[in-house]
Amino acid sequence: MSGHEHEHMPLKTYFIIYGALLVLTVVTVGVSVIGLPSTLSIVVAMAVATVKAVLVGTWFMHLKYDRKFNVFVFLASFWFMAIFFIFTMTDLSSRGDILAVTGNFEQRMDEAIASEKFDEEAGDMTPEELGASLYANKGCVGCHSLDGSKMVGPSFKGLYGREEVMADGSKLTADDAYIKESILEPQAKIVEGYAPVMQDLGVTEDEIVAITAYIKTLK
Repeated sequence: MSGHEHEHMPLKTYFIIYGALLVLTVVTVGVSVIGLPSTLSIVVAMAVATVKAVLVGTWFMHLKYDRKFNVFVFLASFWFMAIFFIFTMTDLSSRGDILAVTGNFEQRMDEAIASEKFDEEAGDMTPEELGASLYANKGCVGCHSLDGSKMVGPSFKGLYGREEVMADGSKLTADDAYIKESILEPQAKIVEGYAPVMQDLGVTEDEIVAITAYIKTLK
């Protein structure tokens, strides 16, 4: 025994505490259902859990009538839990900035590697020559003819500067911006009479410039 007798609580008090715990459990479930922001949901859930722990510890575990040292230990556990909770929330709140910095760094590294690879592949070729090589190696040859004949996509012959009619009836001039958009976002604007089947070629900015330079030579 602990050296002293615990006071007995009225049965009514047990039922009141039990009812409060059930209500708090419903609140916890409700918070998860209504879709609060993640940070707010965590704060509310932790607050409810803390209240429930205090109720259980104070009455069901009889800390209300126990030695002061045991009460101190119980409260100290909450203090240390609060410290860990604060550090965890601080870490989570800073993850977005960290990921943004990391993502930008990785993007710059990918661009640098792609640029270096482009320089190696280009060698002494002119942009037009490199564009011709990309036309053959990137799959353009399977969909775009060089002699004006209709294939899966519009012919590259005479494309640059030509007015194209889009599927929605609008008209656009095939300039540098149009060609770039057509390569990067092939589904953005579809030429009338053609199906939206072109896929992302995975080319770099430098390669787009080379392909455009090649298309300009196809009069």
